[in-house]
Order: sequence, then structure tokens, then C-alpha cells
Amino acid sequence: MNPEQENSLSSGLLRALVNAHQITLEMANLTEQTANAKGFSVHDWMLQQNTLNSPLAARLTAEMYNTPLLDLDAMGQATVGQLTAQQITQIHSLGALPLQVRADRIAVAMADPCDLMRLQNIGRITGLKPFAVVVEADKLALRLRACQHVPASSDSTESLGADIPQNDTAAATRFLQKYLLQALVDGASEVHLEPQGTAYRLRSRSTQGMKLLAELPNAAGENINDMLENQPCFELNTKTAEPVIFDVLSVQSQHGMRRVLRRSVTLLVLPTLEELGFNSIEINTARTFLKQTEGRICAVSANDTARQVRTLYALASELDAQCLNIFSLESPIAGTLSGCTQITMQSLDSSINDELLTLCLQQSPDILMINAPEKYLSAAGMQKALAWACLPGHCLLLGVQNALQTRFPTEAHRLKLHITDPTQNKPVEMIQHAGEHD
Repeated sequence: MNPEQENSLSSGLLRALVNAHQITLEMANLTEQTANAKGFSVHDWMLQQNTLNSPLAARLTAEMYNTPLLDLDAMGQATVGQLTAQQITQIHSLGALPLQVRADRIAVAMADPCDLMRLQNIGRITGLKPFAVVVEADKLALRLRACQHVPASSDSTESLGADIPQNDTAAATRFLQKYLLQALVDGASEVHLEPQGTAYRLRSRSTQGMKLLAELPNAAGENINDMLENQPCFELNTKTAEPVIFDVLSVQSQHGMRRVLRRSVTLLVLPTLEELGFNSIEINTARTFLKQTEGRICAVSANDTARQVRTLYALASELDAQCLNIFSLESPIAGTLSGCTQITMQSLDSSINDELLTLCLQQSPDILMINAPEKYLSAAGMQKALAWACLPGHCLLLGVQNALQTRFPTEAHRLKLHITDPTQNKPVEMIQHAGEHD
């Protein structure tokens, strides 16, 4: 198509389709004229008439407008707790799906990111600055229809534990582990089992204060209390090679003995990037990358596994200085990283580890660190993490088998560190520059 013919089309999507030899110039002109006459955007009209498939439309739209492309199937649940149910419903009615609220910005999934009227309405509804993320139209429609049938969430506390048989240690352990895992994901440092006279309550303590997890009948609470009476510690997920250990403390209260399960930690002296042997150019490149506001993925690999983990911790430590919400999935946990909620991945069962990943993402982390994802996560779990990392403000730190051969979404900024010789005091090979396409 020559420049004069191209200028006859006002739709960038149609120009891209003609250049890609998907439709003829004559068909493009007819489509544009018909869409304008019917009052539709070219994008919506072509999808309605089944003359454009959703994956192709999404890819061309993202490339044309330099907008992130997201696979909704890999996204999981949105994290928009700051929005009211009414605001979310209003956004859905505009044919958009809110994905995340961060500071004064809201990321929304849309099939057409150039629909400025819809973006303005979303900004008016939320009082936030909308940021469009391109998704496939058919997947968006399915997700919006599903949202219409999801009942409103309830904040009511569960009343459980009546089915714990007396003196059944295994049942009491399973019950307690369920809530310890949730408390750990929530960033809690302690879980309290508290007698109330006629019942028991289970509460967690974090930097945000005490949170009620569950209320138990008196008999069930006593079963758990008796189980903990002579235990100096309690292991979360005892089938894993590296369980999370909670010290069990006993405190006398008005209604009886209160049990406090406090996570046992090992302090780790974190290395700096300088101490790991990175030179000034490499350090400046890494720090510049970490300060980006776009979605970021940083992959680290090394022949020496310990060196790989130390590098991940050093990068996470750099981010911790920015007071961000950091989560890590590790196996085993090498030590305590200040400001980070660290979770042990469960054996080699990818379904359990995928569930842990989902729980982490539901906590709206800024930074997520995963060591050996190819070993512990399923392909779907890995795709979910990569999709999350493409959204603004997110950073995914990965310890992988070979960083330089690992492929990532092109819409994310990437940094790859590959340490080939652990006997030297510096990385031998570093970096494909941030944002570089594979």
C-alpha cells in the first residue's frame, strides 16, 4: 500500500491489516465507511461482523498503539479492593474489566484501548487515571459475563472446627495449618488461639494489627489447645523438605491458656550487588531497571545455586529500600529478608505451588520473587506470574536454569543476569538490556 492509499484510511487497525495482507484496501475502505455509518468503531464493528478474530485484533492493536497485551486466562483474579461494588459494576457496563488499582492509577482490560470516551468515563467513575491493557475481545466478554453471576463477597468470619473429633491430632493439625498458611500469605508474624469462655477464636498479628481468622466451638478449640500444650514448635506443611517453623508460646489469660504461634526466623546477612562482584556499569544498569515504573521481569541464573539465590536476595534488598510490598516463593527459604513475606513452595506438587502463587497475587504485591519456577510451578502457573509482571508497577524476580535462553513477554521490560563462573568474584556474563525483544 503506497502512502497516498494509506492516508485514505483513518483507522490504524485497518492500515495494519492491509499491510499484513489480511484484507484488501477496497475491503478496508468499505469497512470503515460502514462502521462510521452504523456508529461503531472499526474495531467493534469488525468483531461484531466476525471479520476479525480476537487474537489477531488484540496483537495488532497492542503493536499499533504500543500498549501491553495481556492473556486474561493467565491473569487470575483482579486486585481492586479499593473500588466499591457499584464502581466495578459501572466499569463492567462500559465493556471494561478493572485489573488493579495502584496509587492514583487503575489498569483496565479493554479490547480497544483507543476508546477515549470509555477511558474518560472510567476516570470519572473511579477518580483515578485509567491505563488500558489490551485483551482479546472474546475472553473479555466471557470474563464480564462471569462477573455478572459472581455473588458479592462476604467479610463474615468463618465459624468452623465442630467436625474436629476429640483427641484427633491429625484433624486439629490440618485445621490449624489451613489458617497458618493464610496468615503467612497475609504477612502475619503470629497466630493466636484464644479461649473466650464458651468458644475459641483464632487471630493473626501483622503490621496492620490483629485480624480475626475463625471462631471455633469450645470443644474444637480445646482439642487444638491440648495438641499444642506440650509442643515447643509447630511445623506448617510437614510433608515438605523445608517446613515453616512456628514457635509455640503459652500465655495465661482470663479464660485459660492462650497459645501464640510465632514464626521462627533465621537472620540472613544479605550481600550487596557490590559484594557479589558486579561492576559499576552492571550495578547502574540493574538499579535503573529496578526503578522503572512499567512491568518488569528480571531473570537470574548461575552454575552455583547459592550464588543465584544470593543475587536474587540482593536485588530484592535493593527494592526493599523503596518500601514496596514484596513476596517470595522459595524452596528452601535461605533466610529472612526484611520487608518480604516469604513462603515455602510445597514439595514438587505444582498444583499446590500454583495455589500459593494465586494467594500471593491476591495480596497485591509490588515485587514477587520466585526461585526455580520451572521446577515448582506448572506452565499455567508460570504464565500467570508472567502476565502479572506485565502490569505497571510490578517486578518479577526469577531464579531460572538459564536466563539468557528464557523467553518472556515482549510487552514487559526485561533484564537477564547470567553468572557463568562462580569461582570468580564477578559475573562473567550479564545482561540483555531492559526492554530488548528476544
